[in-house]
Amino acid sequence: MSPRSASRNTAPTGWQGAAEHPPPIEVLWWQGCPSTERLVPVLRELLDELGFDFEATVRLREVKSDAEAEREKFAGSPTIRVRGREFQESGGPYRLTCRLYRLPDGRPSPLPDRDELKEFIAAELGASTSPHSNGGDDP
Repeated sequence: MSPRSASRNTAPTGWQGAAEHPPPIEVLWWQGCPSTERLVPVLRELLDELGFDFEATVRLREVKSDAEAEREKFAGSPTIRVRGREFQESGGPYRLTCRLYRLPDGRPSPLPDRDELKEFIAAELGASTSPHSNGGDDP
C-alpha cells in the first residue's frame, strides 16, 4: 500500500484540508522515500494495541516541495507528529529527503524504534501501554 493510497483510504470524508478537528497524529511524507510505506502497517498495529482506530487517528500528508518542507519543518520522510509534537525532534535541515531515526542503541534507522514510538504516542494521547489495556482477560 502506498502512502498516497493509504491517505485516500483512511481520511474520513471531507477531512482533507479541514482544520477544525484534525486527527491527533500526522505523518508527513515525501513520494521519493519508501519508508512511509513500511511505517503505515507498524503504526496501524501500534494504534490497535493502544485501542485507537487508525482511520480516525492518523492523517497522512504529502510534502511536495523544498519550500513546503521548510515551511512545515519537515526533516524527512516519514515525520511523525502527535498533537503537533514531533517524535525525535530535528533541528533540520528541512528538505525533501528520507529521514533517519536513532534507535535506542544509537544506530540510525529509516523507521523509529517500535517501542519508543508506542510509548511516545501513548504518552501524548493519554493511553496505557500495559498489555492488558487492550481488553486482556485479567481482572
